[in-house]
Amino acid sequence: MTLASPKGGQPPIDPKSDLPEKHSQGQTRRHEVGRLHTFYVGGQGPMWDLVEKPRFHRFDRVLLQLRQAGCGGGHSPAVFHRAMYKGEPLVKGKRVTGVTNGKEEAVHLTKVVPFLVEEELKRMGGPYEKAADWESFAVVDGRLVTGQNRASSTAAARELVRVLAGSKAA
Repeated sequence: MTLASPKGGQPPIDPKSDLPEKHSQGQTRRHEVGRLHTFYVGGQGPMWDLVEKPRFHRFDRVLLQLRQAGCGGGHSPAVFHRAMYKGEPLVKGKRVTGVTNGKEEAVHLTKVVPFLVEEELKRMGGPYEKAADWESFAVVDGRLVTGQNRASSTAAARELVRVLAGSKAA
């Protein structure tokens, strides 16, 4: 698995998101073994750091062409905002999830983020699915795994492992 960040090194972390009481069991374990240098990190950061970077849009297309798996959760599905494949949005027709409009409203960020992930995924033609705003929920469509929020981290990671294990058997 290849892991990267826009500038290399440790991605910046929202201090509120990094509080121990905000961690899922999977996130707590990550802190015990050391931080990962992740690609599609959660939090609002990807909405500014990654969505307008053409090299990441090309990376998405290459992953799809190579039939590799991709995974993102919470705000990170925003990286598909400009990603196109054969003239269509990369997520068109793919079942997806990401941070809900309701969650953004609850934390008063609807006017802060550049766009609402739920609305954008719907606009791009991804059949958007969701659970209650704060519940764990992950969606798999082929080799694309998306999680709704931080509570979905463990579920999305398990689904990604399952998808990757299936690719070895093929």
